Order: sequence, then C-alpha cells, then structure tokens
Amino acid sequence: MEDSDLTVIPLDILIDTSLLEQSPLLQYARQQIVQMEAQRKVVKAESGADFNVGYFIQSFAGPQEVNGQLETFDAVPRFQGAVVGMSVPLLGLKSYKANVAKAEMEILVKQKESEWLESQLQNQLANYFQQYAFGKQHVDYFQSSALPNAESILRNASRGYQSCLLYTSLQTFCCAPGRNGHFILN
Repeated sequence: MEDSDLTVIPLDILIDTSLLEQSPLLQYARQQIVQMEAQRKVVKAESGADFNVGYFIQSFAGPQEVNGQLETFDAVPRFQGAVVGMSVPLLGLKSYKANVAKAEMEILVKQKESEWLESQLQNQLANYFQQYAFGKQHVDYFQSSALPNAESILRNASRGYQSCLLYTSLQTFCCAPGRNGHFILN
C-alpha cells in the first residue's frame, strides 16, 4: 500500500445544535407537542357552547289523500323551515376543566420528553466529536512522530544489515579461521 492510498478526510464542523434539528426523532417529538396543543384546543372548545343551524325542505309527489279526497301533487316544495339552536353545558363543567388540565399536563410531559431527547442527542453528538478528536490526535501523532521514527529505524537497520553483509563478505574473503576462534589474514 502506498502513501497515496491513504487520505485523511478533514472534519471541520463545529458542534452545532442546528445539526440536531435534522434529527427525525427530535422532529417527531416536536410534532407530537403540536398535536397535543391542537388536542387541548379541541378539549377547550368542547366546554363552550355549541351552535346549530339547519334548513329543511319537503315536498310530496303523486296521489295523496287529503280530507277524504284524493289529490295529486307535483314535486313543488310544500314545506320549508329553518332550525337554530344553542346548547350550553350546565352540568359537568368540572369534568371539562379537568380534561383541559389533563391536556395541558400531557403537553408539559411531551415538552419535557422533547427536551430530554434533545439533551441526549447533544450528548451523543459531543461524544462522537470527542471520539473523532481522539482518533485525529492519534493519526496526527503517527504522521508527525511515529512514521518518521519508523522510517529512520528502517533506514538504520537497513544500513546495519548492509554493513554486516559487507563485513561478513570481507571476513570470508580476507580471513581464514585459525585456532582458538581467531582469524588469520590470507
């Protein structure tokens, strides 16, 4: 593997909370808060007055008996009317208030869950950046210190090996083994 095969990918992003806004979990939690607020409005509206407005029209078609005589009616509208009504809850106002309070408590619970989730995501993001910084320090150390030291050791070992080979060849060429392990020059 050559040095050109290894490339460092720089990560120059600061820890930014805007990255957390892209989290589907956090978006879902915030969407639930909006849903709970809408539900609270519905519960509040149920405790108020209810208004009804209506209109009706009726007609007869065909033969009908009226006062003992048979009459034929065409489809012209005969009866029309309007209905207006208002219903006001008189009993159970406390239960409506309790339902509104319950909806508000559910909103608070969802808000706290969302805050907790955001805190967890911030901690995870900070942890990932710390792991990145730790790994980057190691890569920097290996590139700046360990790799040059290893290359120096390799060069020196190679020179030592080459000089040992030269010394051994010279010894074999110039000297012959003598008594007591001493070499005699040829």
